[in-house]
Amino acid sequence: MAAEKYLKRLRSLTKTRSDYAVAKLLGVSQDAIHHYRRGTRSMSPTIALLIADLLKLPPLLVICDAEIDRAASPAMRERWTKLRTQVARDRRQLRKLRADERPV
Repeated sequence: MAAEKYLKRLRSLTKTRSDYAVAKLLGVSQDAIHHYRRGTRSMSPTIALLIADLLKLPPLLVICDAEIDRAASPAMRERWTKLRTQVARDRRQLRKLRADERPV
């Protein structure tokens, strides 16, 4: 349940423990935040994109996490998990390349 992890980071960003503040930031109801946190509702790709922007994360990572939570079958969950793993690996490789290119 990746939503809880992202919501904790948003709470930290807003310096509050309130679902209300996070809901206001995302433009959703406090009830929606409660359901995301509990895992009874999955984030839409739109909300995942907004969270990625606010937390300055690669959007595809957050969208993949939302789709993993939402997957209706183990096969789809596995596909989204593979994509997320590939995106994370590409991100690490890009970071390494950037570090190697920095002047000493």
